[in-house]
Amino acid sequence: MWTLIGAAALVCAQEKKEPQREKISQKFIEVKYADANRIASLIQTPGVSIRSDDSMHAIIVLGTSETVAALEEMVKKLDVAPPNVELTVYLVSGSSQGAADELPQDLASAAKQLHGLFQYKRYRMLESFVLRGRDGREGNTSGILPGSSSAYDFRYRSATVSGGTPRVVHINGMGLLV
Repeated sequence: MWTLIGAAALVCAQEKKEPQREKISQKFIEVKYADANRIASLIQTPGVSIRSDDSMHAIIVLGTSETVAALEEMVKKLDVAPPNVELTVYLVSGSSQGAADELPQDLASAAKQLHGLFQYKRYRMLESFVLRGRDGREGNTSGILPGSSSAYDFRYRSATVSGGTPRVVHINGMGLLV
């Protein structure tokens, strides 16, 4: 009788299979636009190892294949290029002598405001340029003023575009050296 019970227990033990472990996967994910460390903290998930390095623009994820694939999709959705910012800058000079402004018609309303604020009789445009950048990023340009040997350096720390309507550009840390 004991032999029969022992044989039955042995058969039951052989039929009992070990639970299948899910395959562990590791994935290198390149981060092109966003801060890799910020994305890594956003996608932190229990049971998954996530390492990031912003200077290398990389996130490494270690977990089940299904979880790693889901996190890779999240990174793709979060890693988007910031909106473009295009500034047209006019360098304008005021003079206490002269009669008529020497400005393009597009600047007529700005000239009217300048006349209301300052005592200058005449305004003229020294230079204009277009500066392109990305939302939240710094920008700068430099050059020589036409008809002179004076150099200029224009820069800003960041330009941020509002999401509402109308769209508003906030420029932080703007400076002009002539």
